[in-house]
Amino acid sequence: MHLFRAARRGIAALAILTAIGTAVDIDAQPAPYVIETILPMTGPAAFVGQAFAQTLQAFEKWANANGGVRGTPIHFDLHDDQSSPQVALELANAAMTRHVPVIMGSGVVATCATIGAAVEDTGPVEYCLSPGYSPKAGSYAFASGPTINALTETSLAYGKNLGIKRIALISSTDATGQAAARAEREILKQTKFAGMTRVSDESISPQDVSASAQIAKIKAEHPDALWTSASGTTFSTIMHAMSDAGLDIPVMTSTANANETQLKSIAAYLPTALYFNASPFQLGNALKDKGTIAQGKIFADAFKAIGVAPTALNTLGWDAPLLVLSALRQFGTTMTADQLKTYILSQRHFSGLSGYYDFSIDQHGLGADSITMVGWDKSKAEFYPAAQPGGIPIKH
Repeated sequence: MHLFRAARRGIAALAILTAIGTAVDIDAQPAPYVIETILPMTGPAAFVGQAFAQTLQAFEKWANANGGVRGTPIHFDLHDDQSSPQVALELANAAMTRHVPVIMGSGVVATCATIGAAVEDTGPVEYCLSPGYSPKAGSYAFASGPTINALTETSLAYGKNLGIKRIALISSTDATGQAAARAEREILKQTKFAGMTRVSDESISPQDVSASAQIAKIKAEHPDALWTSASGTTFSTIMHAMSDAGLDIPVMTSTANANETQLKSIAAYLPTALYFNASPFQLGNALKDKGTIAQGKIFADAFKAIGVAPTALNTLGWDAPLLVLSALRQFGTTMTADQLKTYILSQRHFSGLSGYYDFSIDQHGLGADSITMVGWDKSKAEFYPAAQPGGIPIKH
């Protein structure tokens, strides 16, 4: 009996010690620093939102494995705006009532612009993950990647370096597509593009299931190449229509379409020559800059840690949280929107996956010298480096 009571006392003591130990472990792990995130996880832009969500998942795991914010882990609290500007604004307003310093997202021009209009003058900081959005200079709104003008200019410069003179345009009717179309029209007016002519200007709705009529008009103009910023299923629709029409000319398009899975699924419809604007990281062994190489390794390892093969679209979501994390590590978890805005605008040579950021340029921080081109080798079903920054061709 005495042994039984002693055993019970021992078990009770062990339970108390275990409980104390558990409590100590819980106390030793601070609550995560939450970053409010708004992305289109459903609706027409879901493929964009889901790619960015993957990037933030990989980034969160990497950041927390490397100290978080002075020992405090970070967490992206994801809200689905359903690809709707109205829903995006409702979610942003809800975040603003919680007095957050930063909102990560959204992922496309229309939703980003709606949030931006609400925060650009008073905060919090919005970091849109779409390069198509152009925030007001000096505002609380920022956007990832180079501007859509810089992306388009590099693509057209690459085309001209290839000897293309007659180019056709087909743009989507959404906000991103129209921004790209405006950029293309204006850029072709520049003196350095003299001799390069737009011979056709067509549009397609994201809801359209066929582009046969538009491609027939384009083919009739005998272009040397086609430029389109349409992405996802709309891009696939255009490729299908070109194939049906027997129009096999070089196509230049957005990095959003440099998705290996998507390209393999429509392999039968792709043209012989297909090019995408890209970040320096995507040049692989052709990349020479040591700082960008180091950032690329971190990015690749982070995706390996979550068991996902990254696409070109994933790269657009990496540098925004990197800049925010850098600011948080300087100011701590009490960082204000004003501190974050000032920190970002002060950067003149911030090393990121997409190059070196200088926010004296604009609210994107990247110029044409950060944009490269990659091509798709149809026979090998793989990407290859096509151009150095600025659109200077690389022999393939």
